[in-house]
Amino acid sequence: MLGTSSFIKLLLLALFGSVSVVAAQDVSSPPTQESACSAETTRERIFKREGQVDIIIAANTATVKTEIQIFRDPFLLVFHPTRLYFSDQIDFSQLSRANRRAKGERTGNLLWKFNPSGFADRAFLDQGRFTQAYYQLNLRDFGPCQDQTCCVYEVTPVQSARRHQVGPFFRGTIWVETGEYTIIRFKGQDAPANRVHFSLAVDHWFEFESTRIKVGPHLWLPDRVISRNTGKNRDSFFPKFESETIFSDFKPR
Repeated sequence: MLGTSSFIKLLLLALFGSVSVVAAQDVSSPPTQESACSAETTRERIFKREGQVDIIIAANTATVKTEIQIFRDPFLLVFHPTRLYFSDQIDFSQLSRANRRAKGERTGNLLWKFNPSGFADRAFLDQGRFTQAYYQLNLRDFGPCQDQTCCVYEVTPVQSARRHQVGPFFRGTIWVETGEYTIIRFKGQDAPANRVHFSLAVDHWFEFESTRIKVGPHLWLPDRVISRNTGKNRDSFFPKFESETIFSDFKPR
């Protein structure tokens, strides 16, 4: 027969033993969404996955339609609000050729002209160059996005890389789904590699927001791009405008 003191000791042991087990279970619980988003291995997977997505997109052709709403700007010979339309069947591996084939009313006037393929090119974040050597990702938030759970990062170019590269770098925000770490939305603006550049001798880049849609297992493709030249970073060599580019009818090359 157990004495009173022995019984109390066993009771205390059972209680505290249970608490210890629970505590041990809490310590070994799965990482939170925030910690998963902030892990360095997650960043590595994002860069690797975007390289894969670049290859997948470039292996396709698609119908691309762009509608541009241009606002009145007499200084740039736009005396009334107007609309431009571009429509084309493009090969994503040869976007530079789309300018010569684009079907549309016109591309601009004597002072400015749009590059039709530039709108479709925003299907890529920075094709073939979105790597840790050129970009850094800083976690901003996490939460729902397009029916997915997403990590949200601020993207900035690596300064040392910019000094040795030609062409623009992306600066903005990306939304990354946490299944395969695919970038499904990115919003920002391309900027010249160097602070010192000649505006009349380089291409023009506008603010844009690009989204992708899941069309099958492991398969995300461009959905639409919204571009604008209306904010504080407006390119003064172009009139104010807003545009929408829609992708459809994807086919393997």
